[in-house]
Amino acid sequence: MWDAQLTHAADVSTSIWTLQNQVLLPNNTHAVSLVAQNEMDLALLEQKLIEHTIPHVAIREPDLCNQLMAIGLVPCDRSLVKKILQKYPLSK
Repeated sequence: MWDAQLTHAADVSTSIWTLQNQVLLPNNTHAVSLVAQNEMDLALLEQKLIEHTIPHVAIREPDLCNQLMAIGLVPCDRSLVKKILQKYPLSK
């Protein structure tokens, strides 16, 4: 299920970028999968993204009481999110 949620988050966030910019994603765009410890950790990340006005999409699972499952960042310059994301390890 996690792979599906991550794919969903990546798809929606990149679609937002494409619609806003009216062009395809640049060839140097990369998808990166990071791991949060639990839903609370993911919710805290979402709050930080909101506070820093970083465009993102939160994927919630309606069949699981709208549990926050994944966050997709709209493609942006890495320097804008590096400090916020540095505590999250890469997915294996």
